[in-house]
Amino acid sequence: MDATGTDGEVIDTVKLIEGLMLQITRWRPTAVEDEQPHAARAVALPWASRLIARSRSTLERVERSSSFPKVARTELVPMGLCELAELERKLDQLEPHAPTWRLVDVCARTQGRLSRIFGVMHRVLCDYEQVERARPWDELEQTQALQSRRILAALWSGVRQAGDIHDPTTRLRRAAMALSEAVSARYYRDLRIGDRVLLQEIQRELLRWLDSERDARDGEHIWQDLMGFVELTRGINRRQELIDHDRKTARVLAHALPDLSPEQQLPEELWSRARTLRGWHQDVDPIVRCGRATTVAQWSPLLPLLQQHCGVSEPMRRAETSQYAAF
Repeated sequence: MDATGTDGEVIDTVKLIEGLMLQITRWRPTAVEDEQPHAARAVALPWASRLIARSRSTLERVERSSSFPKVARTELVPMGLCELAELERKLDQLEPHAPTWRLVDVCARTQGRLSRIFGVMHRVLCDYEQVERARPWDELEQTQALQSRRILAALWSGVRQAGDIHDPTTRLRRAAMALSEAVSARYYRDLRIGDRVLLQEIQRELLRWLDSERDARDGEHIWQDLMGFVELTRGINRRQELIDHDRKTARVLAHALPDLSPEQQLPEELWSRARTLRGWHQDVDPIVRCGRATTVAQWSPLLPLLQQHCGVSEPMRRAETSQYAAF
């Protein structure tokens, strides 16, 4: 198709949306963990405002031209503009010293809603043009989710080990080490904004407690906050990109393992897939932590679990996504 003609305008807009979606997906500001609300505002609010303005410009481009399908112009664009107006209203209503959690909520809503708006728009325009185009942000979201789960799995393991310690001070000191390792992890920024804020808030409370007279009741309260955070973050396995990834990976392993000799190590390609399951199930994590040297015999007892995960219905599969036992 001629890129200067009507069809070219639609494809150009599709490319514009692809760039916008990548920008939305990549956004992982760090300053929102700051205890000072003004520092978080200085980073987050300008980003949100610029992204909303760019989104409005894209939607208005679709609205103005008859080159685009009617459903995009008369249904998707009005809904998108209403969403943007609502987001702008929430930004305007934020008080100068609004708590960080409220700022995080607005930013998360902005990110989520814009992703939905332009994800649908991209699909509609590609269908209209009868073209298949890659959705690079889907792969990026999956990569970020896997990196986040790897960090959280290490945190869950550290907290679980701390939970076996009877002495409160020693237990919370061990938990503080697990939190510190999570915050200093290479891909820490891939954690969602709200998770990072909660994690570092608990870390600050814990460090203050360790530097204080260590009141037993305060220590127990911090431990319960940490346990609540652990339970909350286990929900990462309900993210659709991880459900799809884990089901596909389980299928590959379930098909490959029966054909391999028990004493051999997993082939490199199979190991590369298997290691991405860390955090998926409590029975998988100890084997993944052993590293590349794991043998087929170590994975074979998990074959029924992998086979079940390949074939269960959606409601059952969702119910299985948080298999970690209570501490």
